[in-house]
Amino acid sequence: ADVVVFNPATIIDKATFESSAVASGAGGVDSTMVYAISGLNETFTLPASPQMPGPMDVNIKVESYVADGKVAAMRSSEILDLWAWFGAHPDKAAAEADFSAMKDKIGAALPLFDKITANGTMTNMTGTTPFGAFSADAAAIEIEMNGVKTDGKLREKIALSGLKLPTEVMPIWVPPLLPDAVTIDFTVDSFN
Repeated sequence: ADVVVFNPATIIDKATFESSAVASGAGGVDSTMVYAISGLNETFTLPASPQMPGPMDVNIKVESYVADGKVAAMRSSEILDLWAWFGAHPDKAAAEADFSAMKDKIGAALPLFDKITANGTMTNMTGTTPFGAFSADAAAIEIEMNGVKTDGKLREKIALSGLKLPTEVMPIWVPPLLPDAVTIDFTVDSFN
């Protein structure tokens, strides 16, 4: 199989990260995190494909990205025990010889955590491609997911505002039809 190489290069002018954790009343650890990035500049190459005969260089710049997140009832001790079990059983033969203990460790670690939520906003995003430049005043991102449970849930939302797309390769009648805001919001739930 062919290996896909994107050759990413990322430069960040400044980044801060704060986190805290406390024992959860539900067992495990509740944690919160806040981070802020300014001056993000990322360049990567999309490889050639049947739809794109040559590689395509892309550059994306973001003035700022601020986000926060929460993890509820992470089973940190049980996850560490599981990680240690794998470290003590580094090959297939060793793992198969102690398979029931592995099942017990996995069972104790599940659901890994009760819930993760994260929210963030990127401001003044710009990008360049061979097809032209694009930009967005803001990109808001929301993520929510349950741990490994019988009532599984995953939700992701991305909302772009002040969106401007490259019009250089479009027919003249298309640009007036383009939206300046786009939201994609999907949820997958009730899976087991």
